This record gives sequence, structure tokens and C-alpha cells, in this order.
Amino acid sequence: MQKTKERVAVVLRSHPILVFLIGMILVFSLFSPGFLSLSTLVLIVKRTSIVGVIAAGMTLVILIGEIDLSIGAIGAFSSVTCAQLMAHNLPWPLATLLTLLLCCCWGALNGWITTRFSLPAFLITMVMSGIIRTVSSLITGTMAIPIAQSGFLRIGTGSLLFIPNSVLILVFVYALGVFVMSRTPFGRCVAAIGGNTRAAALSGIRVDRIKLTVLILSSCMASISGLIMTSKLCAGTSQIGTFWEIPVIASVLIGGTQFGEGEGRLISTLLGSLCIEIISSFQTSLGMPSFTQELFRGVLILIAIILNSRKRFFRKSSAVPEIF
Repeated sequence: MQKTKERVAVVLRSHPILVFLIGMILVFSLFSPGFLSLSTLVLIVKRTSIVGVIAAGMTLVILIGEIDLSIGAIGAFSSVTCAQLMAHNLPWPLATLLTLLLCCCWGALNGWITTRFSLPAFLITMVMSGIIRTVSSLITGTMAIPIAQSGFLRIGTGSLLFIPNSVLILVFVYALGVFVMSRTPFGRCVAAIGGNTRAAALSGIRVDRIKLTVLILSSCMASISGLIMTSKLCAGTSQIGTFWEIPVIASVLIGGTQFGEGEGRLISTLLGSLCIEIISSFQTSLGMPSFTQELFRGVLILIAIILNSRKRFFRKSSAVPEIF
């Protein structure tokens, strides 16, 4: 029993966001009795898949000290491109694969410009965001493109063994991400670059190549979320992804990932994404006005970020960064 208590204490100390998450759920359930119902919790997890998948990629970007502001635009491009390909009778698996490849090309372009000209990624991706969203609008105009292929629609609306497909995608992304970051040379290189870029370069790590790969992965995650959202809407539209950047970056920061310090945990990012969705669902259940929602959400996100950042000042120094 004592060992069990010690293990629980270690988990709670290493994941302070988990304490915040549990406390938030308990407090919210007092104000909204139906908040802890199974249907509500399932809906929250399903909605988390959109932000959560992109946040996995953004975690890597922030680990190396950069920010990708093109994720919303790439989500929109993913939506209209896949819908347009299927509208021309391309089978949905092939249309999905081609869409992912095209979105990775946008990420490669972001990474190439960033590394080739030694410019901050946030500046390049901010400019590219406008370009990509304009291209998306040119593809579809202001009209949504309806999707009739049932196989594609099951991505966001179907389930396997009573588990929503979107949740299965979310679990797969994080399971793969944890493995890559903790068990592969790539994950160790990402942590090294975040910890000290100059030292990483001097040790032989090809910093530019790692940054390029990270930005490609970020675009790929944004594309996957765009496809999930498109499947839920049963149509492709260039309006997808508007303001995705704020909840995604907030999820990563709430999870405790520090800018350019090579330190962060994907599981904590997932918990941060859950926090964002729980706050939004609670506000919706209470019928809060939009201006009140922004204030309430901002205060809670700020508290969560401060709570998680405090562990840096009390944690004992370790030779191995927390990267999973």
C-alpha cells in the first residue's frame, strides 16, 4: 500500500497538469451535475482528437524553440484538397494519401525557408499561413465541397469496438510519438537541439535537417486533424482551422513543454488538450456569453501554465531531459 501511494505521488509530482485536470473536472461537476455523464466525457475525448493530434506535432516544434503558425491554414488546405480529389472520383484512401503528401510539402517548404535563410519559423509560417489559406480559397471558393464516400466519412464518425475512430487515431499518434521521442535517435536529437542548439551542432547533429523534419511532421499532424474535421462535417471547406493556433499552443504550454529547452512530455500535452476541451465544454453547458468565455478560458489556461511551470524551480537537476 505504501509503495502504491509513493508511485501515485511520483506521478502527480511529475504531471502537475493531471492534478489540475482532476480538480477542474470535480469543480465543474458541482456547477453542472451532468458534466460527469458518460456521453459528455465521450464527446470531450472525441473533440480532443482535433486539437490533440496537432498539439503532438506542435510539441516537437516548441521543443526546438520554434512555433508553427500555419497549422490552421494547412488544415483548411487538407480539407478542400481531399474533398476536391474525391469529387473527381478518386478513391478516398488514395485521395487521403495524396492530401497528406501535399501538406507535408507545405511543411517542407516552411522548413527549407526557415533553415536556408536562418529565419524564425513563426515568421515564415505566419506568412505562409496567408498564402496557403488563399490557395485553399482558390480551390473551393466560398462553397463547401460535399463528400459522399462513406469510407472517408467513417474516419470522423465511425467507431471500432465502440471506440470512436478519431480517438483511435489520437491514441495511435501519441503512442507512436512517445516511442519515437524516447526510443529513437531522432527523439534524442530533438531534445538535444532544444537543450542547446550550438552544442548539438558541434556534436555532429544535423540541426537544419532535424528542424526541417519537425516542421514536416507538424504539417502532417495538421493535415490529419483537417481530414478528421472534414469527415465530421461531411464536406471540405476552406473555413476549417480558423484560430486553431491558440488552443494548440496553449495545450502544449499547459502540458509543461518549455520553449527551446528540449524538455517536454507528449502525454502532458495530451492532458493539456483535454483541459482545453473540458473548459470549452463546461462553458457551453452553462451557456456563457462569448466574451465571458474568453475571459474564463484565459484565466484557467494561465493558472494551468503557471502551475506546470513551477515544477522547473523545484525539480532536481537531471542529465536526461524529459522528452516523453
